[in-house]
This record gives sequence, C-alpha cells and structure tokens, in this order.
Amino acid sequence: MCTQLGPNQGWDITLPQLGFQHPFVLYGILSLASLQRALSDPEDIQGYMVAATNYHANAVQRFLATQALTSEPSDRTLDAMFAFSIIDIIYVLATYGTLSRQSEPTFRPSHILELDWIRDIRSVRALLKPFNDKIREGCLGEFENLKTYEDWGVGHGSVSGDNELLDLQVSYEGCSSADIELYNSTIKLLRSCRPYMSSLGDVSTDDARLTRLNPHWITPLIFLQEVSEEFMDRLYQRQPPALLILSFFGAMLSAYDTVWFMEGWALEIVTAVDYALGDYWALYTAWCREQVAMNFVRWESCSEVATPMS
Repeated sequence: MCTQLGPNQGWDITLPQLGFQHPFVLYGILSLASLQRALSDPEDIQGYMVAATNYHANAVQRFLATQALTSEPSDRTLDAMFAFSIIDIIYVLATYGTLSRQSEPTFRPSHILELDWIRDIRSVRALLKPFNDKIREGCLGEFENLKTYEDWGVGHGSVSGDNELLDLQVSYEGCSSADIELYNSTIKLLRSCRPYMSSLGDVSTDDARLTRLNPHWITPLIFLQEVSEEFMDRLYQRQPPALLILSFFGAMLSAYDTVWFMEGWALEIVTAVDYALGDYWALYTAWCREQVAMNFVRWESCSEVATPMS
C-alpha cells in the first residue's frame, strides 16, 4: 500500500486484519488503493478518483457511527479507529497534494492557504485523543510517536535551520503579549519536532528504519495535530508570523518528498507563503527556499500581504 516506506507487519498484516473486522478500515484501505491506481494509470484517473472518494466517504461514515455508538471502545476497536486515522491522513495528503496536481497542474497558493487540508488532518485524530494511552499499548502503538516525542526537548542539539527559525521572533516583537506567547510556544513545538525527526534517521536511505513500524512521515504531522486552535486562527487570518512558521514546517517536509502522498508538499507550502507575504518578508524565509531549492524564485510586487504589521 505504501511501498516507499518498506514492508512491515503494520501495513502487510495488521491493517488487513483490522479491515476484515472493521469495515471502515477496509473501505479506507480500498480508498488508498484507488488513489495509487489513479497515479499509476493517469488515463483513467477520474474513474479511480471517484472510486477513492466513494470508498473514503463510506469509511468516514462508518467510522463516525462506530465512534458515536461506542463510549468505551475495546482495545481492538481502538486499534481499528487509530488505523483509520492514519489512513485518513494519507488520503488527505494525497488528494490535496499529489493527485490534485495531476488534475490541476496550475499552482494556486490559495489552495494551500485555505487550510482545509490541515483541518481534515486534525479532525479524525482529534476524536481519539482521549484514548492516547490505550492506543500506545495497542498493536499499532509504534505509530503513535507522541509517547517518545513528549519526552523530547529542544536540548538535544540544534538542527539545520534552527537559528533561522528562532530569528522569526523579530517578526512578531511588536505584537501583543498574548500573541508573542502564542508564537513562541508554536516555535518551541516545531523546534521539538525537527530534532526528533532527525533522530529517527534518513527517510530515503535507512533501510532498517523503513522496515520498522514507526513511520517517519507521521513525525512532522505531530506539529499539525498538536498546534493550538489559537495558532490556527492566526493562520486563517494570514497573520505574517503564523505564515512564516508554516513556511518552516513546509521546509521540514522536504525530507519526505520521495513518499508518494507527500511529494511536492514542501515546495507548495513554501511557495504559497512567499506568494502571500511578498518580498518584505522574504528575508525570513530564505532558509526555507534553500531547503526546497527555490533560490531562483523572483518576488512579485503584487503579493497579498506586501507590508509589515503596524
């Protein structure tokens, strides 16, 4: 189902077993299979996309029905619900990203900054947060990076771009004390994700890691799942400091560009932020552009936000 991540018991055995027991997992698996067929057979992309959409809609409907009817789900049901939350993340990233570019190759910055994809990634997983401890003890527990991540601080040494990320503090020093605290805490969260991600090894070359259950591509998504609603509000408002932080998150995704459902996301996020903010803020995102090999981008004066905050 996800060949770039290598074969492992989670994908090859556990998920199909859960699918036979819980239809919403099975429909989720079928939705991803249809998406991969759409990529491999572009002549019939529309037909496979329709099939994927129908399978996914059916899976979501059955998932929500199970969640509504089960106040205290069994361990096996929790495993299945968590499995579907992973499937759902892959589906969202593939349909908003890789396959969206297949059907509409013209880049639209608003497509990224409307943030529907973040909302969708957060929605299903949020329903399972009360059961995090049980999920970690389940058959897919290694997918739940948070247990290790929560003990991971920023004291493990800086990684590339850390100084540039800290330099964003200058961009919001004129904000209210509440916003300063919000942006500081969000940067701290992102700083924790990045060295933790680096500690897992290289996604593209570490065969031993690829065959483990722990999926590297889940790690940066911790940021999207754990970031506060207040920060999401600033993103919806297109506040420059929030968009700058998003650009650094996008640059982090460049490490996963060989994974089929994450291909191109780094470039699109960094490009969308640069388009929205314009050349005034370009200095802050220079490292991000370098990460995604965008040094050649010329700044347009007709940007959506061309002046600093008052």
